[in-house]
Amino acid sequence: EAAQPCTEAEAPTEAVAAVEAETKAPEEAKAKAPEEAKATAPVRELVTSVVVGNAAVDEPRQRRVLVADDAVINRRLLRRAFEKYFDPPWHVSEATTAPEALNVLKTAAVCGQPYDLFIADENYEPVDVTKGTEVIRELRSYEAAHGLPRMAVILCTGNSDAANNGNDGSVDLCWIKPFPKFADGTMQAAVMAMFDRV
Repeated sequence: EAAQPCTEAEAPTEAVAAVEAETKAPEEAKAKAPEEAKATAPVRELVTSVVVGNAAVDEPRQRRVLVADDAVINRRLLRRAFEKYFDPPWHVSEATTAPEALNVLKTAAVCGQPYDLFIADENYEPVDVTKGTEVIRELRSYEAAHGLPRMAVILCTGNSDAANNGNDGSVDLCWIKPFPKFADGTMQAAVMAMFDRV
């Protein structure tokens, strides 16, 4: 889906209405297919915290990742990995250029819906456009200027020499394409290990 960070603020109201309708339905109507239950589980967790309101422990929220890459196949691969192979699944948004991604990240922060992870390609077409590492440095400056928490950032590149562009400390992890395998858990382990460090 296109990255629209502000629109999710409406989700709790709709979800609460759905829960109220469900409680009035016959018991047999509550049965759902496993796939549907899995897809709505993160929303139900958020709804629980809204309905209860005074819960002693906050319910976990779904993690959010923004993927910036000009190649649609790369965006699809990462979307599939984070939505289908991470447990629990992540919310995935996409951007096709580095400046577009920066705008989405800033807007999300202003809306109070910050991303947990930013995965940025280094090079985009045409070749003279803004590079991923340039936008990552702008992101770090923006975080510092506004007192925002440091976001985890993964730089992706097909050129091993370009990986050195992120050695200034602005990047938390660098992937040399192809991406780490996610069907066997390699990508998931790498991402979790990165979060343990940052």
